[in-house]
Order: sequence, then C-alpha cells, then structure tokens
Amino acid sequence: MHKVFNRQINIFLLILAASLLFYLTGFIERSFPHGDIAAYKCFATSTLHFPLSQSCHQFASSSYDIKNLSGFPQIYPFVADIFFTLPFTLSFFLTYNNAFGLIMTLLVALLFSIIYKQGGLDSLLANIVYFILGSLTLITSRFDVLVVTLILSTIIFAQKKKFIVAYILLTLAFLLKLFPIILFVPLFIYQLRASKPKTFWHKYGGIIVSALITIAFCVFVLILDPGYFIKFLEYFSLREIEVESLPASIIALGFIFHLPLCLSSQTFNLVFGSFNAGQCTLPSPLSNMDIFFAAISSLAVIGYFIGILWTIYLQFKRQLSLTDTFIALILLTLCLSKLFSPQYIIWLSPLIAFRYRLSPIWISLWGSVCVLTTIDYPYLFSNLPVTVSPLMIFFFVIVGLRNFLIAALFFSLLKNLLCIRTVKFI
Repeated sequence: MHKVFNRQINIFLLILAASLLFYLTGFIERSFPHGDIAAYKCFATSTLHFPLSQSCHQFASSSYDIKNLSGFPQIYPFVADIFFTLPFTLSFFLTYNNAFGLIMTLLVALLFSIIYKQGGLDSLLANIVYFILGSLTLITSRFDVLVVTLILSTIIFAQKKKFIVAYILLTLAFLLKLFPIILFVPLFIYQLRASKPKTFWHKYGGIIVSALITIAFCVFVLILDPGYFIKFLEYFSLREIEVESLPASIIALGFIFHLPLCLSSQTFNLVFGSFNAGQCTLPSPLSNMDIFFAAISSLAVIGYFIGILWTIYLQFKRQLSLTDTFIALILLTLCLSKLFSPQYIIWLSPLIAFRYRLSPIWISLWGSVCVLTTIDYPYLFSNLPVTVSPLMIFFFVIVGLRNFLIAALFFSLLKNLLCIRTVKFI
C-alpha cells in the first residue's frame, strides 16, 4: 500500500512538473503582441460583440487581409470562438494571455492524467517526450490540446462501449476544428464491430445525437449572426497554400527542377496570419505557375479522398484498429491539407503515445517529425525572408523532410512496413 501511494505521488509530481514546464515555456509565445493568442482575444471580443481595439483592427487588416473580406474574419468555428471567451472570466486577476495559458495548462494536466490512467506510465512518458521535442512553446499557447483530449476520450469511451458519450465528444471536437468529421465513419464501423447493436437506437443513436447537436449549433449561430457561414466560407475560399504544407514542399521542388515558379515575394506572401504560397504574376494568360498550382491542389484533394477510402477499407477488413484508423486519417490530413501549422502535430502526439507507448520505431520516426517541426517553428519560420536565400532553401529542406516523413508514416502504418503497428489492437 505504501509503495502504491508513493508511486501515485510520483506520477502526480511528474504530471505537475511537466504541466508547469509547458506553461513556462509557452510564456514567450504568449507574450507576442501579434501571436495566435492575440488573435484569439480579438475573435473572442468580436464574438461577445465588445468594441474591437485598434490593435485588433490593425491585426485583422495586416494579418488577415480584411480588405478582401466582408467583415471581421471568421477563421475558427463558433464553438472555438466561445472557448476563446473563457479567459475573460479570469480577467480580474490575470491578463487574457496568462489566463489562456493557465486554462491550457489545466487541460494538459487532464490529458496527461487520462493517458496515464488508460495507457500507463510508458504512454505518459512518450507523450511528454513528443511534446518537448515538437511543441514545447505551443502546448499552452494554442487550443489544440483541447481537441486531441476530446478525440482521445472518444477512443476510450468507444472501447468501453459507451458510444453515445463517444459521439458527443467527437462532435465537440468537430465543432472546434472541423477535421474530426472524417473520424465519424471509423467510429461507426467500430461500434458495429464491437457491440453488434440489435435495436435502431443502439445502432444509430450516437449518430442521431451528433446530428441534433450539430443542427442545434447551426441554428443557434444563424440566430446570432446570419452571415456567419458566409464569412466562414469566404475566408477559406481566399486561403492559399501554406508554405509549411506538403503541397508547398512539392511546389518548392518545382524550383529545383527549374519550373518558372519564381521563389520570391511574388510567390510567397505573409497574409491570413501565415506565410503562404501565392501565385506569380507572369506575362502569359495561362502560365506554367497557374497550371502547376491547379494540378497540385487537384491532386491533393483527389489523394485525400482516396486515402480516406483506403484507410476505412482496411479498418472494415479488420486490419486497422480504431486508434490506428484515427492516427492514419489525421496523418493523411497533415499530408494533403493546404494548411499546415506546427501545432497540428499536437493532434497526433497523444494518440501515438497512447497506442504505441515507448515503441522504439515510433519514438525514432515521430520523434524526428517533432524535432523537424521545432526547427521549423519557432527557429526558421520566424526569420523566414520573402526572397530566395540560403535560409529559405534550408527552411524548405527541413519542412520538406518533415512532410515527406509524415507521408511515409501514413503509408507505413497502412501497409505495416517495418512492423510499425503491432498485432494487439488498442
């Protein structure tokens, strides 16, 4: 009994120390006047219909190309905007940035507790290692930990055959970040396999609850802001390919093969709060650049749907577990989305740690992805020039290696190359 008590105390201290570490290391990121948390505060202010500060107007104009939008940009789903208002409840003794950091630190501690309780000490240690290697300054300065906590909880409740709760959690994750919508089909397949429901409600109850929550949310949003979805779609229609994405890495390869891509400020521009791959202004009506960009975008969309179908097919054939399917689909999203930000690897680190614990091959491969992401941000990306230079070339080499390694992990997981997934299903 004494040994068990001491062990629990040690685990508590480990979780506390790790959470405090991420709170402290995120301080610099949270202090940036035009960082993501500053944007969160502006979005929260807009959601509450408070008067926007001059800094918010300047931020929207310079970072989010407000001149091409019909109003203040609607970047995140409304549920995320509601979450961004929570730090205001602590404003009587903390600044917004520090309050946000405190909330995220508590969520990190919750995530670590869940991983330890459900996956054991090895999973907890693996998760801490991944976070340190790849997201040290971002864990408490972005809200992605909330999303992955909901996704991991979805898996855990599904394993316990509490599917209504699992669907509710996944719906909340979807309403926060949208990409989890691709996880509903694997969850439904797992439900059919695991519980063999006999009644209509047992079979479709979770989906019905998810649909009702989503519809209620949409109606609520339309009542508050009839133009919400127009602004949301308007923003994403104007988004360009982020330079950290795999499509941008392929575009950079075009430069190596001397395609007329003109790596310069014409090609890469800082708008929408990120560094993006724009299109060159070339003399011909239909330049090689236009064709190349259209081809890359089209192939990415086609590849994404093929990858989803392939992954779900393997799960249906019982070759992938629920956790493996979730990991594969999120890897696919990171591969082929035109948007990629360093915090996106937070979506995967806890799932990989929970599933594969301290597996040497995963520590090596996913740990390498994490290290390359840290080299990308904050070190290279923060100093990236808009003209061709050795630093820009080095940036694309590092980001390209990271992106192609993520793609290789996706194919390795589906084909079980290097025995990357174990026989035991979790």
